[in-house]
Amino acid sequence: MIANTLIHREFTSSYTAKFVIEKDRMYTENANRSSGDGIITPDNMEPNPKNPIIASFFRNIGWSDRLGSGVRNIFKYSKYYSGEEPEFVEGDVFRIIMPLNEDYSYDNPQNDSIDELERKNEEKLEKNQKRFGESSEKNRRKIR
Repeated sequence: MIANTLIHREFTSSYTAKFVIEKDRMYTENANRSSGDGIITPDNMEPNPKNPIIASFFRNIGWSDRLGSGVRNIFKYSKYYSGEEPEFVEGDVFRIIMPLNEDYSYDNPQNDSIDELERKNEEKLEKNQKRFGESSEKNRRKIR
């Protein structure tokens, strides 16, 4: 969502871009050189490169694939965060609204047993041990 905000920002506007996280949603608001009004879906979107140099930069660092990939990816991954579809609202202010649902949260302990969470943490410690060459016992002492 942040990369999308920067790539499609209308920099000639003084409107302040926003990224807001609330309990049940997160959203962006961004100045926009609108090519239409209304709701955008992967089926009706018409990609419009507003800042090709910035878009190229994000492609080079791996944060963007190609024109229109942001909409498709946000629709794809929104189901993992909420079970619902996001809203893309085209207008003079462009809005992306991503619903959130704690039942879908990766950090929600109800989604995994405590034993499963501990196992995942142990795996992360072991991976970091191999990566940084520290003993897992030393890492465990740091955590406790």
